[in-house]
Amino acid sequence: MPTVVNIPVAVTTPVIISIVLPIFAAAVLTLLPALLALAKRISQEEYDQAVRAPAWLMVLVGAGLVALGGIALSHWTKDMWPIYLGLNMARPTLMVDAYTLWSTVLLGAFLAVGAWVPGARRSLVPHTLWPTFVTLVLTWLALLMLHSLHIELLLGCWLGIVGGCIALWLWLLRPRFHVAALEVALVLALAAVLSTIGLLWLRGLVNGDSLDHAWRQVLNAPPRAISGALVLTLLGLVGPAFYLPWWLWTRREEGAMLWMPAALLTAGVGPLALVRLLYFAFPARSAALQQLTGTEQLEFITRILGWLTTWGLLAVCVGAGWMVWLVVRRREPAEGLRPLALTAPGLLLLGLAGGLNAQQGTGIAGMLWLQLTWVAVTGVWVAGNGLLPALAPAERTERGVVHTAQLLALAALVAVPFTAGSRGLAPLLAALARLSTPTPLLVLCLVVTALGSLLLLPRWLRPAEGALPRTGTAWGILGPFALALLLTLAGLLATRLTPLFELIRTSLLQAY
Repeated sequence: MPTVVNIPVAVTTPVIISIVLPIFAAAVLTLLPALLALAKRISQEEYDQAVRAPAWLMVLVGAGLVALGGIALSHWTKDMWPIYLGLNMARPTLMVDAYTLWSTVLLGAFLAVGAWVPGARRSLVPHTLWPTFVTLVLTWLALLMLHSLHIELLLGCWLGIVGGCIALWLWLLRPRFHVAALEVALVLALAAVLSTIGLLWLRGLVNGDSLDHAWRQVLNAPPRAISGALVLTLLGLVGPAFYLPWWLWTRREEGAMLWMPAALLTAGVGPLALVRLLYFAFPARSAALQQLTGTEQLEFITRILGWLTTWGLLAVCVGAGWMVWLVVRRREPAEGLRPLALTAPGLLLLGLAGGLNAQQGTGIAGMLWLQLTWVAVTGVWVAGNGLLPALAPAERTERGVVHTAQLLALAALVAVPFTAGSRGLAPLLAALARLSTPTPLLVLCLVVTALGSLLLLPRWLRPAEGALPRTGTAWGILGPFALALLLTLAGLLATRLTPLFELIRTSLLQAY
C-alpha cells in the first residue's frame, strides 16, 4: 500500500497548483463578461485588449505549467518515491513522479505556443470566451490523464479530451454534414473507439488493478491478448499525433487558429500518456525483474517493439518520399512542407521503441530527447505556418524571426550534430539496429528530408504573406522563436540535462 511520508513541499505545491491551474483559470474566465459589462466607460482600445484576454489566458496557463513542472523537477531527487494523491490512500487516484512532471512541461509548451497564434492574430475576437473555456477544461483533463493510476480514469479523460476537441471543431469550423467535410471528427472518433477497445481489453486482462501494479497480471496474461490490447491502444492514442498537426499544417482560417491549442493538446497528451502506460506494462525489461521472472523474450514485448519500429520507420520514409515528390513537381505548390508532419511523430515512435529496448543504457534518455524534439518541432512549425500569412511583406524582421525558428526546429528534426534530435537519435541507433531497423535507410531519409526542405522553403515562403500589417500580430513571433531557442539551447547544453533524464529513467522503470 502506498504511503505518504516526508513529501517535500517544494514538489507538492507546484504539482497541486498545476493540476488546479486550468480549472482556476476557467473559473476566472466566467467572470469576464460581467467585468466587460462594467467596463463600458473605458476607451475602445482598452476594451479591445480586454476582449482579447481569453486567448492570452491560455498562453499564461501553458507557460505556468512549464514553470511549475520545471520547479517541481528541479527539487526532485533520485531517492524520492512517487507521490500518491487521492481521497483513499489505500487506492490512490493520481501518481506524481519525475516523468509526469516532464510530461506536464511538454504539454504546457504545446498549449502556450498553440494559444500564442490566435492571441496574436486576434482570431474570432468577439467569440473567444467559450472556446477558451473548453480548451482549459481539456487541459485539466489532460493533466489528470498524465497522472492517472487507473485505466478507468485514463480512458474517461481521453474520451473527454477527444469529445471536447470534436465539439470545439464543429463549433468553430461549422462544417457541412457530409463525410468529406467531417473528416476530422471521424478520425478522432475512430481514435476514441480504438483506444476504448484497447484500454477496456487491457483492464480486463489486469483484472482492474492499478497501473503501477498491472505488470504482475501482464506477465501471466496471454501474449497475443496483451499485444492486441496494446496495439489498439497505441493506434488510438498516437493516431491524433500524426493526423492533427498534418491537418493544421496548411489551414489558416481564424476558426482553425482558435482550435489549434485544443488540437495540439489532443495530439500531445496521447503519446505522452502512452509512454507511461507502456512502461507500467514493461517493467520486466529492467535487470532486477528479468532475473526474477526470466521474461527477457516475452512475446508481447517483441510484438509491440516490432509495431513501433515499423510504423515509425514507415512514417519517416513516407515523409522523405513525399518530400522528393514535391521537389520534382515544380509546378505544384510546396504544400507547406507537410511531410515534416509525418517525420516528427515517426521519430517519436522510433524513440519509444529504442527506449523500451535499451532501458539500462542511454535508451530512455534518447527517447526523452526525441520527445522534446517532437513537441518543439511540431509546435514551432504549426505556429509559424499560422503566423506567416498574417505578417505583411513589409514586416521583414518579424518574418525573418519566424523563418529562423523554423530552420532551428528543422535542424533538430533531421538530427544535425549537437542538436536535440542528434542527442536523441545517436544513443538509439544501436538499439534500433537490434530491432532490425536499417540504420542507413533511416539516415538517408533524414538527409533527403533536410535537402528537400531547403529546396522547397523558398517556394513555400513566397505566397505565405498577408496583404496589410495586422495590429498586434508581430507579438506572435515570440512564441515559436522562444520554443525553437529552448530546443537549440537544450541540444547545446546537453550535459546539464543528463541528471534530469536519469531521474526520469528511474521513475519510468519504477526502480526505487
